[in-house]
Amino acid sequence: MVSYSKPVPVSFTQTYDESCWAAVLESWSLSDTRLAIDPSKMGVPPSVQTSVIEEDSLCDAWGEGSTRKITPTKLDKIAYACSLRWKVLSSPSDTGQLLEDYIVAHLGRSYLFCAYTLRPDELHSVLIYRIHDGGASYMDPGDGGYYWCNFTWFHNRRKLIMMRRQQ
Repeated sequence: MVSYSKPVPVSFTQTYDESCWAAVLESWSLSDTRLAIDPSKMGVPPSVQTSVIEEDSLCDAWGEGSTRKITPTKLDKIAYACSLRWKVLSSPSDTGQLLEDYIVAHLGRSYLFCAYTLRPDELHSVLIYRIHDGGASYMDPGDGGYYWCNFTWFHNRRKLIMMRRQQ
């Protein structure tokens, strides 16, 4: 059985209803100082630019409305500013295997941002840090807790948006 692991990331709880994406990035940056943001790549006014990855500053730059959510169209901008690569994993037959293969290929060098379908019109983001026992361990910014789910659970989400550090 395959097992890969990064150190357990800093627990971080999102501040806004749908700011999980920003909370995941802040936890990641606190756990791995190699993750940083290039303010010149933010594509936002200088008054909003920052070189520190913090939930509030990310939400000020890209969050929408009072919930501070983002739409997937902003992933290119966020990935570019943070020197991340992103990919959508979706397969009607085996999203779980795609995820396992992706984690095996990249977890040794990077924590993994994973956004999954929570409801038809809503995604939720978590930070994956370990693969073991046929599943993945992650930090969930909804409550700052640490959880494990098997790959079948991920498969049932149908579409996953993944981000990793560029190598």
